[in-house]
Amino acid sequence: MAALGEEIHARGLKFGLYASPGRKTCAMIYDRYPGDHLGSLGHEQTDADTMAEWGVDYLKYDWCRANRAGNDLRTMTEETRGVLTDPALLSIAMDPAGQQGQRKGRVGNLEFWRRDLTHGFALGILNRGRTGARLNEDLLRERIGNRIALDVTTGTQALDVELDPHEMRIWAISDSRAAG
Repeated sequence: MAALGEEIHARGLKFGLYASPGRKTCAMIYDRYPGDHLGSLGHEQTDADTMAEWGVDYLKYDWCRANRAGNDLRTMTEETRGVLTDPALLSIAMDPAGQQGQRKGRVGNLEFWRRDLTHGFALGILNRGRTGARLNEDLLRERIGNRIALDVTTGTQALDVELDPHEMRIWAISDSRAAG
């Protein structure tokens, strides 16, 4: 698969794969596709690490019957539980505006995504590169102006950060303006 990923990238294309959080894929559930235990349940981290090694750019993670996948907060790693229960991320995900995020541009390996919220917007910045990338305050301010920005990953207002390869950071951007 890594060789296939390299060939896909050599042709200027993105490499996408499909996975499911349960034991079965949606095709197995609804279309009677043959197979057993093709979903990621029980080996999510291994699957994620393997896809990263293969150079996968996009993942369609189908949520068919995810409520039956055994997503028990008591058995999750502290890191996973922290992401899934983070109030700042939940407020973005469950915002009453109900808007889907949109890709708004790219600078080098940094890809910018925006999701409008009831009282501002969320800005996601993804490093698509295989090496770290620096996001400086000037580059971020071009997209948010003088608004107040909270990095929901760290809980700080840091605007000058280093992003690891394939790391995504999310900022909650308030309609309020920063003093100055």
